[in-house]
Amino acid sequence: MIIVIILRWLLGYIDFEVTGRFPERFINLAAKKGINMWKLSGDKETFRASTKTGAYYELKKMAEKNQNEIHILKYHGLPYLLKKYSNRVGILIGLILFAAICTTMSGFIWNIKIDAPPEINEYEIRNELRDMGLTEGKWSNSIDTEKIEREIAVKNEKISWIAVNILGSDVEVVISGKAEIDNKNNNKNAASNIKSKADGTITRMEVRKGRSKVNIGDGVRKNQLLVSGILEYTDGTSSFVDSDAKIYAETSRCIEIKIPKNIKLIERETETVSKKDISVFGLRFPLKIGYRPEGNYIQSNNKLQAVIFEKTLPIYVSEEKFQKYKIQPVKLSASQAEKILNSRSKLFEVFILYGSEPAEIKSKTCSVSENKDYYIMKNDYITEENICVKNPILLE
Repeated sequence: MIIVIILRWLLGYIDFEVTGRFPERFINLAAKKGINMWKLSGDKETFRASTKTGAYYELKKMAEKNQNEIHILKYHGLPYLLKKYSNRVGILIGLILFAAICTTMSGFIWNIKIDAPPEINEYEIRNELRDMGLTEGKWSNSIDTEKIEREIAVKNEKISWIAVNILGSDVEVVISGKAEIDNKNNNKNAASNIKSKADGTITRMEVRKGRSKVNIGDGVRKNQLLVSGILEYTDGTSSFVDSDAKIYAETSRCIEIKIPKNIKLIERETETVSKKDISVFGLRFPLKIGYRPEGNYIQSNNKLQAVIFEKTLPIYVSEEKFQKYKIQPVKLSASQAEKILNSRSKLFEVFILYGSEPAEIKSKTCSVSENKDYYIMKNDYITEENICVKNPILLE
């Protein structure tokens, strides 16, 4: 249907209206002649439709024969558009150039999207793709996707499977990591025990699957079996399950934080040097010329990509800034050191409370001392945490 619509537009067609008595007789005459009409509508004395330009003259003869009046309502298609702008050659040339530029630009890579698991560094993958010639602005027909997939899979040991798909002006790189595959394989029909990851005294238990080997109030050691994944029955048979439990225990941990008495502070200077450039389809052009200052400096990079109608373009504006600084030696007093040590101690406690394996701090004992070179803070914590860690049962 789309091809028919395009052909009609290229050849040109008209909308017409027929008025007078017996419009149905007019339709019958047109059907006998094999004239194709579409978008038919009207009432008792009016008939409207569309047809190709060449058929209109036949329809006009039929209307006269049937004592009807016929006239054109609207012209459509490329021939009439060209006729309309025949005196405006510049517009026509501009349209042709615009179409040619769009067609050419669609052959270049505009955007590269990477879909990878968290354990794979996207920045490293982009660098590897760049070394193999896959960058924004590259002609898509010159890219050997099979070679790229093969070489990256060999170079990067974390990758189990990779696919490079060219979708018009976009490239989609889909990666599956080995750790992800191994986890799926391990979890399939898995059987496991649960052991303790630390010494402690059990305070509460939630055993969902498996057979508990400890009770509330028991003291446990690291790597001690807490829940067994082997279920034994009275008839002498047994089965294996993937143990599931949360067992909380009071545990102790000690941290020691040191800070030198003599430290070096970084003081930023007011002088800043920057350089800026624009990258269009991989070609770089300077917008602002700068230089790398001598001595110590902090470098920061900012990169902005052009977006239009939610579509990213292979146009980047990059800016490098160089902030000079000097190193100032400072000798800390006891009060200054204690403030710094307390801040670092609180930061460590945040990781205890809200880290990947959170724990609740029940009590804390703190002491501060010093020697010839360092101020030292020692913190002893009593915490309550989930001490469960799964241990697979190997089935043969």
